[in-house]
Amino acid sequence: EIKFEPITTFLGQNIDMCFDVSKRKFTHNFLSLYRAYKPYREDFHCFLEMSNIIQKTLYSYNAEFLDSNEYTYDYKVSLDNESVTPPMLMKPGGYFKETFCNIVYEAYWFEKTVFFTEKINKCFLAAQPFIVLSCPRYLFYLKKIGFKTFDKWWDESYDLIYDDRDRITEIKKLVLDISKWSLEKCEEVYTEMIPILKHNQSMLKKIANNRISDTYTKIQYSNSVI
Repeated sequence: EIKFEPITTFLGQNIDMCFDVSKRKFTHNFLSLYRAYKPYREDFHCFLEMSNIIQKTLYSYNAEFLDSNEYTYDYKVSLDNESVTPPMLMKPGGYFKETFCNIVYEAYWFEKTVFFTEKINKCFLAAQPFIVLSCPRYLFYLKKIGFKTFDKWWDESYDLIYDDRDRITEIKKLVLDISKWSLEKCEEVYTEMIPILKHNQSMLKKIANNRISDTYTKIQYSNSVI
């Protein structure tokens, strides 16, 4: 059983930071950001390194600059050129525009609870397509509340794989496939995605307009927002 948490702190925050949705030029295929250590995040970063996809990725790694032997690689990388703090997490940086697809490492992987955080909120704000590492049915519930995803352009069936090892294997295959795209193809596909990206920003604005407080937004299971 997968639980869905319909009350979220994060969706609809910083709506004034929405990026313009128009054709873009990219320097990298992927954006890969994480601050805190989690085993599945470390595993995926190692995959990016070992497959050389890291060469097509703008990334942060150990962005809190911690001295910890949990990290396989001993470097500390922050795209903001400083140790990343919680307030910084809510704002999409300019590097979102330079990268085609966001690899989103959500808060929950093993917990069997769908919970939307600032990570997916920033994708909507920045008008950026995404692949999500989270528990099953994450994309299913995004669609349930009215957002659209990118199954027209790539296989999102990983979202319905309940075995954690099989799910991450399928996500790795998908990222490997997209890593073979030229930047020109990424730009062409992005242009095709613009109507969906605009729709998602509109949905985010509806959620922001229905904010109950600075902390909570109420979401309805439908194509509308209360």
